[in-house]
This record gives sequence, C-alpha cells and structure tokens, in this order.
Amino acid sequence: MYLKSASIFERLLKQGRDQLQKVLKASKLPLAGATLPDKASLSLTKEIYWVMGNEAADLDSIVSSVSFAILKAHLNDSHSLTLPLINLPRDDINLRPEVLYVFEQCQLPHELLLFIDDPLVLEWEELTAKAGFKSNFILVDHNQLHSRFSDWNGVVKAIYDHHVDEAAHPNANPRVIRPVGSNTSLVVEWWKKQHVDPHQDILPDLALFMLAPILIDTVNLKGEYGRVTDLDVEVAGILRSLIISASFKGDDMYFKSIDDAKVSVSHMTPNQLLRRDFKLWTTPISNRRLGIASIVNWALRDWVDFHSQSPESNMIKFASLHNLDLLVVMGSKQYPSKDPCFRRDLYFYTPDHIVSDHLAKELPQMSELGLIPTSISTQPGFAFYDQSVVSASRKVTFPIFRDLLDEIPASKPQ
Repeated sequence: MYLKSASIFERLLKQGRDQLQKVLKASKLPLAGATLPDKASLSLTKEIYWVMGNEAADLDSIVSSVSFAILKAHLNDSHSLTLPLINLPRDDINLRPEVLYVFEQCQLPHELLLFIDDPLVLEWEELTAKAGFKSNFILVDHNQLHSRFSDWNGVVKAIYDHHVDEAAHPNANPRVIRPVGSNTSLVVEWWKKQHVDPHQDILPDLALFMLAPILIDTVNLKGEYGRVTDLDVEVAGILRSLIISASFKGDDMYFKSIDDAKVSVSHMTPNQLLRRDFKLWTTPISNRRLGIASIVNWALRDWVDFHSQSPESNMIKFASLHNLDLLVVMGSKQYPSKDPCFRRDLYFYTPDHIVSDHLAKELPQMSELGLIPTSISTQPGFAFYDQSVVSASRKVTFPIFRDLLDEIPASKPQ
C-alpha cells in the first residue's frame, strides 16, 4: 500500500497551523523592554514560506501551490515550512466546482487549506505589519506580488510562472517565467531538478491531481488551440505513467469530467460569474485599475437567456465595486454543431470616454486578437466584439490592454 499524498497534505497543514498558532500566541505575551515582538523572541522553529497562486485562483493556480508545498514537504527540509495559501476568500472556493471535483477525486480534503480570509492568516498579516519581520513568498502562476499583501512585508524568494513577465522581484531565485500551457508543468520541472526521479517520488494520487490542470489548460493537450508545449506533453506523460487509480480511464474521460464540472455556471448570479475568474492589475505608467473577468461556457446572449438582462448594468456595478477604470469580460463557449466549435467574445466597459474612444479605435487593429465589432450598446463606455483568434487567452489580452491604457495620459473622468 503506497503512502497517500493526503496524509502528507494533512500533516503539512496541521504542522503549519500549529506553527502559526505558536508564533501568534508568542506574539501576544508581554515582552521585557519591548512593545512589539521580533523574530528571535517568537522562537520560530522553522522559517515559514507561503506558496501562492494568483488572485483568480483557478485550477492551475491552486494545484500549483498545493502540489509544490506537498513536494517540498517530501524533501524533509528541517529548517523551513512551505504552506500553500489560496489567494481568495474561503467561501469563493464554491464558485470553482472543477477545483472541488479534482480535490475529491484525489481524496485531498480541501477544507484544510488556508485562505486569505482565515482568522489565522489575518492574524499573521496583522503580526507582520506590527512586528516588522518579513513574510517569505514563493509565487506560482503569477510573477508580481499583489498590493493587497503590502502589509505582509513580503519578500518574494522564488517565482514559477507562465505569464507575461511584469519585471518585478528581480532578486527572486529561482525566477522561472516561461510560456508553457500549464504552470503545473513548471512545478514538475522544478521537482525533477531537485535530483529526484519523478517516476519514483511523485505519489500516484498526486500525479492524478497534477495532471488535471495540465489537461484543462491545454484543452486536453490538443495542439490546434495553440496552448500546449513540449514540456506539457512530457510532464503529462510522466504523471500519466504514475497513476494507478481505478477511476482514471484515460486523458479524454478525465478531461471531460473536469471540464463538465468547470462549465457548470448557469446557476451563478451575475456577480458570481464576473468574480469567479477575475484578475486585477494597476497599470505601471498611468496607474489605472484594469480588471479582466474570464467566463467559461458563456456567450454574450447568455446574459439574456439566463438572467433576462443585458450585461451592461451588471458590469457597471462590478466595475464600481472594484473601483475599475476598465473592466474587460472574456467569454468562451463550445458549439459542437458549429464550425468552428470553440468561440470567444470580448467586451469592455469604462466610465472614461477618453479610454473608450482610444480602445474602440485601436482594438480592431490588433491582429493578435482578431476582434470583430458586434452589437452596439445604447450606453456609453461599452464595446462588444467576436474574437476570431480563439487561442488568445487572458495571458495575451492583458498586456495589450495594459499597454493601451498606458498610452493615454493619466486622468480621471470628471
């Protein structure tokens, strides 16, 4: 009987909670001659590293962070403790049915995970802000620490990411940023470089866990979607060879079961649809707030079909709630009886007419997106497009919108 990854996972999270509680308890003791604790006085037995994915917290981000932490624990490092931190509120995990499905299939209890709004995590944030010692981060599936962690006195120690390099944290080492299909592939590559044999040291249930985002992010390793790379194919082969679960019937069925869970969105409210897979940036030059929401299995007409309303009012509310200068929505949907069967649409809202006019002029010229104007909104600040280049995911659209916003002198609408 092989050792299950769940036992390592449970032991790791229990040890992490115990360590955090120990530090937090020590920080509340009266200290002679000091009003705030320092790192030495807290008697840290192990240095804590937070391994964290991006704020969209999709399957690839969560699996990357959890599997990295499990593999790191497998190295039996007596000097540090690497804990996965899920970069979203705990309740929002329920908006990601595909994540819950994969955890269930691999018998990993997701309830043990640490989320950014957990009391232990919030107390840690408060302590680091007051005590002034550093929080160590390992970033996976993104390469710039979000501003919401500014109170953590964060030091980014390492990066493993497959998005556009935002030129942040140059001292991170390793700093691996490569355009692969799934970030989890980079985690397996890191594991291979630890002088271990992945065929012997990755447990079967962890292999099943890690294969999931590779299949989803590469559309089942199909080259025609422009997402899969040689590393994804190589890593998928390694993981596939390790899986012994009787429930695994091959890539096609595993991909379909996860995708079926992922595309179940018709029951969600408009706000849930927009925040389910949402990323927020501040542009480096104009200091504008850019948000991009990706909605799978959702076309523009679905707003009317499922919610009996056009998207404009919901987008205005969402943009206002998040104080956005620009909200971009990317919808994608499969149409088995049509050619092409996979289609995308893209639409935006901005309260700034200067931004709106600039985007409306420049976006149709972006050949890498292939945008074709569709309906015309009766409200100002909106534009709607079919996106003919279906391989252009958010990794492609983000730098385009960032650069377009930075071409406009910074100013707020009156």
